Amino acid sequence: MSEKKKVISVMIPTYNEEENARPIYEAVRDEIRKDCPDYDYEILFIDNKSQDRTRQIITDICAQDPKVKAIFNSKNFGQFNSPYYRQDFTKLDAFIVTDKRLYNQPANHYI
Repeated sequence: MSEKKKVISVMIPTYNEEENARPIYEAVRDEIRKDCPDYDYEILFIDNKSQDRTRQIITDICAQDPKVKAIFNSKNFGQFNSPYYRQDFTKLDAFIVTDKRLYNQPANHYI
């Protein structure tokens, strides 16, 4: 019987990040695949009621990648409260929260 892979969960809080949602998803996904091949992973976007196209972009990413999930908040709870909602969804082996300040960097600087 093979041993189940441990799971890394990366949470990405968003608010009006239409230009950054896909690049940070791709950077996180690629980094995990490259540097953590022995782990399974999930990427969770928690959107704080974006007013731009962020939600549609995240929805498209979820439709394309089953390892990506999204929570769309009904109001802006802020990036520091978002991790609390994450705890209600699954029990994982490792949990990483990204920082909004990273979104202003080129994709190769996310990780």
